[in-house]
Amino acid sequence: MRLEEREALSAIAQRITSVGTFIYNIAEERSTWSPELRRMVGIAEGEEALSFDQILEMAHPDDRERIRSSLDHVKVIGDRIDVEHRLYRTDGELLHMHVRGEIMEFAGQSSPCIVGTVQDITERKRAEEMIAAQAARLGEMQAEVTFLSGQSAMGTMAATLAHELNQPLTAIANYASGLRRTDLNAANARLIEEGLAAIQENAIRAGEIIRRMRAMAKQREVRKERLLFDEVVRDSTRLSGLGCDNVTIRCDLKDGDEVLADKIQIQQVLVNLIRNACEAVCDSATKEIEISTRDGSGVVQVCVSDTGPGIPPELLPSVFEANVSTKEHGMGIGLSISRTIIEAHGGQIWAENGERGARFCFTLPIASG
Repeated sequence: MRLEEREALSAIAQRITSVGTFIYNIAEERSTWSPELRRMVGIAEGEEALSFDQILEMAHPDDRERIRSSLDHVKVIGDRIDVEHRLYRTDGELLHMHVRGEIMEFAGQSSPCIVGTVQDITERKRAEEMIAAQAARLGEMQAEVTFLSGQSAMGTMAATLAHELNQPLTAIANYASGLRRTDLNAANARLIEEGLAAIQENAIRAGEIIRRMRAMAKQREVRKERLLFDEVVRDSTRLSGLGCDNVTIRCDLKDGDEVLADKIQIQQVLVNLIRNACEAVCDSATKEIEISTRDGSGVVQVCVSDTGPGIPPELLPSVFEANVSTKEHGMGIGLSISRTIIEAHGGQIWAENGERGARFCFTLPIASG
């Protein structure tokens, strides 16, 4: 491979990974930067690389002493540089940078040099900040549940919150864990963006659940609005997808029906039914769930059917009662909450065993006018 080809390949690799390179002649206090490092900081190709003093001036004030100490340390001890700091580009944008380097003799240089790399880790830092913010919000929610649990009059509400918050908080934890395992660089920008969006969406949903439960505790009316029912079902299916990776979910939806309902509460019911179905089929040879909607007499009906073992006949009459669960470690509150929500909306909910497994259905009145 010719020198020109190697240089071109190196430039492409640096651009893709957001990693620039530099050579710093210690005695002469002179730097040579790669094109990617120049682009990263906002220095044109024809301009001279920044001096150390200029770098300090562009660095975030809180990080300047750490940068200075790192350079002094490598000069005196001869150790490697490994430091993260913030730097303002020439256009004012704040970057997070990870600098690594070590002293070595370098061809064409009159004295020992620090040779190293600079990686733009801004996206990684933003992801970490988002995860930290959501973790703090999660802690606030847990504190609220703990407080409610200590109030005898609110014991049922605390159990309800614990159950209903489990889905969005589990999703937040799983997406956060996935982001921590992801190589957070420019090549994975879309994956990072989708993960952060999912964390934000589930955090907002968790907050909405708490707000609605508070409203129920204060005996306020359910906040109803006109909703396209098929869209509510599709959103709920997407929210339930985490943990159902090996399950085939089919939808047979009738578009166009409008209902007058509280979107968050109806999503709670659907997410609970779909998640229950996912757990029911986990040990089945065929792992399938079907979600279907159809019109009735002035109502729209949705059914969630699975290919699991079905509901034990002795539990069918009481499956919607509190403290009754078909799961070994279930709280026995999810279906009870679902019945309360559906009946508050003027609908009906029931369970039955189908040809291959269980089927849970409920109805809601179609919005008039």
